Amino acid sequence: MPALPRFHPALFELLADEAPRVGSEAEPRRQVDRAALLESVRVELERLLGSRRDSQPRLTPLSVIDYGVPDWSALHADRGADREQLARGIRQAILAFEPRLRRPEVDAEAVAGKRQTLKVDIRGELAIEGECWPVAFVARLGEGGAGLAVEEGEP
Repeated sequence: MPALPRFHPALFELLADEAPRVGSEAEPRRQVDRAALLESVRVELERLLGSRRDSQPRLTPLSVIDYGVPDWSALHADRGADREQLARGIRQAILAFEPRLRRPEVDAEAVAGKRQTLKVDIRGELAIEGECWPVAFVARLGEGGAGLAVEEGEP
């Protein structure tokens, strides 16, 4: 049976780990298959999109104090400049807090008839142990928070 790929877990997975490795095994790593890694990244992106930070980062580069995406409550889904601003902020947050998703691309679109709701497409590559494969996620951002799904098929 081939060994499963290993990856660094997300920050919140480390904090919730009930049996962290210590001593010579101090480097935190878990073994999972692709589906489990994809779900782990999906959950972390959903958490990231559901968290807010100030519009201006406190530190450069972003640190844990800046976790989340810039507050977008004052932006309007029907304004292209606002959607681009939000997409840049989401991409910046992904680059800082979800390194397992490489080369992220983010597009935000208005949802017809819902001025405060956006559809956000996130594409990139998952990377573990030298392997990369394309992935895509679709998020709905609105008054109820963020919901994120893996897009069907490969992008």
